[in-house]
Amino acid sequence: MADADPQLTSGTSARGQSGELLRDALRQYERVDGAVREPLSTASRVTSDPEGEPIEIDSHDAHHLEGIFGGGLDWYFAVLANTEIETEKKALKAELERLTTTLLCAGGT
Repeated sequence: MADADPQLTSGTSARGQSGELLRDALRQYERVDGAVREPLSTASRVTSDPEGEPIEIDSHDAHHLEGIFGGGLDWYFAVLANTEIETEKKALKAELERLTTTLLCAGGT
């Protein structure tokens, strides 16, 4: 039996590694997508009436939303740790602080 072509073997190995990286990235995307979608859906239910019009929220709801977004972003920051996305992490943190301020003001605290 003839020896396997080294280039073919190398190409097959690289394709396998690429496929595994893609599957890992898709699994991570699904986790991040769910982690973002769930808090946004909750926020929409709490801050809008059934017709989609904005409604005032009480301090309990404001604190609840703050916790949801804070926990979600903490998890998201952990996912992004040691990546090249440091600028986006800082922007998300600034938006969390802005959201927290808005929620606390809206909640009457």
